[in-house]
Amino acid sequence: MEATPVKKAPAKRKPKAAPAPVTPPPRPSLKMYRRIAVTFVALTFLTLAAVVYLSFSRATVHVVSEARAVSTTFVADVVAAPTEETDIQGVVVSNVFEQASEKTIEAGTGSKEVEAKAGGMVTIYNKTGSAQPLVATTRLLSPEQVLFRIDTGVTVPANGSVEVMAHADEPGAVGEIGPTKFTIPGLGTTLQQSIYGESTEAFVGGVQQVGVVTQEDLDKAASELEEEMIVAARDTLRLQANGTYTGEAFFPEVLEKKSDTPPGTEAGVVRISMRLRVVAVFFDKDQLAGIAEAKLYEQVPKGIDISDANSDALEIKVDHYDLEGQIANLNVTISGDGELAPTSDVFNKDQMLGKSAVEVKRSLESSDAIKSVDITFTPFWLKRMPTLKDHIRIVVE
Repeated sequence: MEATPVKKAPAKRKPKAAPAPVTPPPRPSLKMYRRIAVTFVALTFLTLAAVVYLSFSRATVHVVSEARAVSTTFVADVVAAPTEETDIQGVVVSNVFEQASEKTIEAGTGSKEVEAKAGGMVTIYNKTGSAQPLVATTRLLSPEQVLFRIDTGVTVPANGSVEVMAHADEPGAVGEIGPTKFTIPGLGTTLQQSIYGESTEAFVGGVQQVGVVTQEDLDKAASELEEEMIVAARDTLRLQANGTYTGEAFFPEVLEKKSDTPPGTEAGVVRISMRLRVVAVFFDKDQLAGIAEAKLYEQVPKGIDISDANSDALEIKVDHYDLEGQIANLNVTISGDGELAPTSDVFNKDQMLGKSAVEVKRSLESSDAIKSVDITFTPFWLKRMPTLKDHIRIVVE
């Protein structure tokens, strides 16, 4: 018999567990919203402030420049018929002049002391009732026993007086005495009380400086004579040029120079004679001034502006000349005043960015070309330089 299979009872299902309750996320607090809002506003304000600072901050650097002399020298050609733009129309003339003159030699380093007889005025008094004649060389004796003699004979009227020049009997400083009373030794002792001399001023000239001619004295005298001759020659040469010119230059050449007094001679006057050739160049001064100014601007150092070109006071010398060809080369110097330009390397704005006013001022005033510096800001409360170069302005006065 087949066994009957046993049927298994169906397994019991476990009941499903109830789902866990879901906890909602915490809601942000009002305090956090406020913090975020404040942070946003602060960042916005700071950004806006930075934009305003960068956009509106300005600095003006006021600089007082120390004027400095600038000059240049060049050669200009004066020709009768200009062919170049730099040629100056003019004329070249020449003449020879002769003159002799006496020049006084002043006692200086070449002088020496010599003794002479000191002298002075003496008043002779006569207190008697009779006139008293006194011959030349009548002796006068001072209280110090220094002897003098009158220069000329005089007659002293009764109860009167007369003035006469007297000199010491011996040369030297011994005769340089002050005002005093003199006795007249040639008269009797009693008469000396009534007839006597008095001086009111000191006697001088006991020691004198005598000029000794030196080579320097001769050179100075010759130079003075040359200047006088050039001055006199100018009018002659102007007439010789036969034209109207606003500029002129003269070139003297000494052909011969003589003196009748050799160095070492004791003398107060020397005689100098000279023969002088003077070359005169006449030209258009305005044209030369224009060329000179252009040359000065060409040669001025970088970063320097010319504030005043002194074209009215050109230094002009005749360098070379050709009378036959009517050509002259003028050595011309023009000077002026220069000052620092705002574009000068001294005002390097890269070195100023973000620095304090004190630092910038100290740096600029270290230059010997700058007298003083003053910095102003916009807005006024700023203390540091802008960080943008185009917000910095340089003003040079």
